[in-house]
Amino acid sequence: MDQVGTPNRSSLVAEHRALAERLASRASVDVARRGIVLLFLGVVVAGLACALFWDRLGRPPSKAILAHPVLSGTNPFAVGAVALALCALGGRALVRARRMALAEAAQFARLLRLRRALEIDA
Repeated sequence: MDQVGTPNRSSLVAEHRALAERLASRASVDVARRGIVLLFLGVVVAGLACALFWDRLGRPPSKAILAHPVLSGTNPFAVGAVALALCALGGRALVRARRMALAEAAQFARLLRLRRALEIDA
């Protein structure tokens, strides 16, 4: 007969289905993608803050404007704060994604053990 008894087998099958459903969509990938986008936007805004800062304090002899003229009145420190906030949010999202990925890896290992115990991958 089976390695696993009938009453125990039904509970293992239910746990297998629940784990498979939970792991069908990897939420950590979505969180990581969101973190990468936030970090990218933070770097772009930081570049804008540097250009605004340069235009305000260190204008080159040719009087060239690095940032768009419409943004010339914008406070570079406020833009820098926005860049810092975006980078912090992106970093936090990546740390959260890492924690979620570790939990998903443990759940996937449990799913593989269940598949072996239920002889699904025989």
